[in-house]
Amino acid sequence: MAMSESATARYEHILQIAVTSSHGAAIALANGADEIELCSALELGGLTPSDGMLRRCVALGVPVHALIRSRPGDFLYSQDEMDTMGEEIRSVLRSGASGIVIGALDEHRHLDIESLRTLIAVAHECKPDVTVTVNRAIDRSESPAAEVRRLASSGLDVNRILTSGGGASAAEGITTIASMARSLSGSTMTILCGGGVQVKDIASIMEAGACSIHLSAKRGIRQSSQHGATYVSLGYGDKPTAIDHFSTDGGIVHDARVSLDSYLHSQNA
Repeated sequence: MAMSESATARYEHILQIAVTSSHGAAIALANGADEIELCSALELGGLTPSDGMLRRCVALGVPVHALIRSRPGDFLYSQDEMDTMGEEIRSVLRSGASGIVIGALDEHRHLDIESLRTLIAVAHECKPDVTVTVNRAIDRSESPAAEVRRLASSGLDVNRILTSGGGASAAEGITTIASMARSLSGSTMTILCGGGVQVKDIASIMEAGACSIHLSAKRGIRQSSQHGATYVSLGYGDKPTAIDHFSTDGGIVHDARVSLDSYLHSQNA
């Protein structure tokens, strides 16, 4: 399925939905998403998706931006982890991803510019027109606003910065988001605002200077029929809770689309 003319017209201002399945990608596309960020283990902040899942999402015709994150936890990577993520980049781009979402910090909680440079070089070898997004590693940096300025002056071929402005949610980080956007004035990098984004906050986030909106639009799923009186844990993170996993909520995607379009229309009126 090709991107609609209306989607193409608003492509500068993206509605990106984070999904963990081809089912979620189809729901996002049907309800107005321009593109998806694909990951696994969203409850861990997201990890690199499987090749099979990525291929199924690409087949839907929606632009797929693959998260490249080899493990949960911090963003200080060993050489082995860097090599692994390089291979993951090659794999997702060969399988049809439009972009990659990457991040790395050094021991001082600054963006690891040289590690990012290495990963971006791998991506450009595979796909010269790849879209590169720096992920929310920046929100765990010592000073997210300062790191945006470093990134802007680094010479790295980065298209977007995914950020909540260092806040627990984008609404909480809105002052920093505004500062980041000012730092990028005249730059080809833009702010893709994500992290606890609520539909009601989209207009104010855009007004602060974000170019595009990212949200998971998720709802919790409870597979109660699979839980007997005795629960057998399969791992550290596998605990009986009210929610087993997450699914994409088409209603939230639709409402986000309406809210973003309403804001953009008000700016062009």
